[in-house]
Amino acid sequence: MAGRLVNLGTKSLRHAPGWMRDLAVSAGSSYLLKRRRVGVYFEKLAEHQRYRTLSRAGLFDVQARRLRALIDRASTLSPYYREKYRGFDTSSLANLPVLEKEDLQLKIDSIVIGHKEKLDKMFSGGTTGRSIVVYNDISNMQERFAIVDLFWAMHGFKIGRDRAAWFSGRALLEENDVARHRFWRANWLYKIRYYSTFHLSEKNLACYVESLNRFRPKCLNGFPSAIAEVARFVRASGTPLMFRPRVIFVTSETLTDEQRDLFERVFECPVANQYASSEGAPFIIQCPRGSLHIDVTTGVFEVVDEDGNPAREGEMLVTSFITQETPLIRYRVGDRLRLAPPDVSCPCGWNTPLAEAILGRSAECIEVPGRGRIFNAQIGDCVKDITSVLGFQVEIVDGRLQVDLLADRATFEAKEKAIFLKKIHERIGEMPVELRYVSSIPRAPSGKASLVRRRA
Repeated sequence: MAGRLVNLGTKSLRHAPGWMRDLAVSAGSSYLLKRRRVGVYFEKLAEHQRYRTLSRAGLFDVQARRLRALIDRASTLSPYYREKYRGFDTSSLANLPVLEKEDLQLKIDSIVIGHKEKLDKMFSGGTTGRSIVVYNDISNMQERFAIVDLFWAMHGFKIGRDRAAWFSGRALLEENDVARHRFWRANWLYKIRYYSTFHLSEKNLACYVESLNRFRPKCLNGFPSAIAEVARFVRASGTPLMFRPRVIFVTSETLTDEQRDLFERVFECPVANQYASSEGAPFIIQCPRGSLHIDVTTGVFEVVDEDGNPAREGEMLVTSFITQETPLIRYRVGDRLRLAPPDVSCPCGWNTPLAEAILGRSAECIEVPGRGRIFNAQIGDCVKDITSVLGFQVEIVDGRLQVDLLADRATFEAKEKAIFLKKIHERIGEMPVELRYVSSIPRAPSGKASLVRRRA
């Protein structure tokens, strides 16, 4: 969440003392956190608070109004949609063609409304082996964070007031940090510690727990796979925890039943799940009663079977109201969802339709000697802002990381190879890397792309 300014701060102060790098991180990440909470943020915060008092019919009225406005705007102002929707009846969402990831990546210039250079970039982590970049006005981000803050508030957490331990895919550390067994960076202003998810080996985990015990965070936030590494160590070692979080927020990967049970036993607190892809998909939010609320005021979730027909469980097609400059209409995001029966409601009083389970976000991993397990979401971050890679897959073979690349080889070799390899080594250390250019990337039996290759 600290964004690129965090990485910039640590890079420019690579040989500076740790406190100076923390100062840079505090300045950079605080700027981003503040920027996302000004402008239309307060207006959208009040608007979404009001939505939570509406009846289900009232919520669907908001959805219908926002959907009509989105389709009209896209079909008028986006060259891609203007051409794509020619001859289609746009009065019904189901009549419209699906937006594929390939089109979002390769035709982004004609999809975007307005001038890209005046918009903010939002990056997908590439968990299917391909990076997606979308462009939106800062007001879209401010609405997204108003929704996120309401989610956090319903679980008793407020950013900047309460201490938070963050576990996400940022490369924050230098060699002298690791030598000193310091596996985090701090944002002093917002009371956040950003923990590295690239150093969760058995020999380092005691240092993570010691740091958490001193910091005493009110919430843990991030990849469930990374938090699970800490929790398993605590359980196996019998190390006492000197704090009890109010809540654990998980993101970017599927939360398994085993992980939820582990977190609740070890940390003795509830776990709150949510869904909203990096590209800007609408929100699914878990309330304190445990229900997964489909926030229909942020977009439309269609669940379809293999033939594209409506289903109770299947692939998601998402239409987002909070990516106005890069319209996502019937976007095949690559994840799966199981819906609750339509007549089921939640006693918390928020009258949305409900989901039974968020499916399909992989937590596959590779085991790196000296580093521990590096998970799918962390590997996928290696192609953020790298446009020449159309897909990749990794496997550890004979002590080296073998990377199969589906890429525009000339562009990759000339401009992006060094960046890609740097990101890889930030995650796996000094392990040798072998790049192999391939003509296709095999898919898992489910049909979903996988970053980690498994041999039969």
